Amino acid sequence: MALRVGLVVGAWAGLRSADPAAAVLLLSGLLASLLARLAPPREELLFTGGLCGLLALAALGVLPDHLGGDLVVHGVASALLALVLLRGLLPRTPAPVARHGLLALLLVGLVGVAWEGAEALADAWLGTQMSLGATDTASDLVADLVGAATVIRLLAASPALGVAA
Repeated sequence: MALRVGLVVGAWAGLRSADPAAAVLLLSGLLASLLARLAPPREELLFTGGLCGLLALAALGVLPDHLGGDLVVHGVASALLALVLLRGLLPRTPAPVARHGLLALLLVGLVGVAWEGAEALADAWLGTQMSLGATDTASDLVADLVGAATVIRLLAASPALGVAA
């Protein structure tokens, strides 16, 4: 709960400081964390805590874009989303990796495309500069898929992590 309150306060501060990009980022984080409530409590906490930490590092400038910070944010956020999908939201079967891994990768890709669309809309409507062109969009989507694929592979390789191979 406290993490979600932090996202709301951060979004409000972003709007008050005339930083609509920060507000869009934090409000989308809030929406994602609310959707994660569908997952079991441990995965929900990991997702929300990880996302809040990632957004805090980005907001503090610890992950500057010119050093690949945007790609790190995309990759880690997508990895967290894949974890929530595989461990919490997709139905479990004795061998979920083949079917559910592919479905998780597809869903993460769709979320990535939706996010890139939201960036373009924020640029057009709010005057932000969140989308930096086709190369930025393509590299963000690749980072999304690499982050998700990494978690899918790790879960497939280790039954101790909760998904049987």
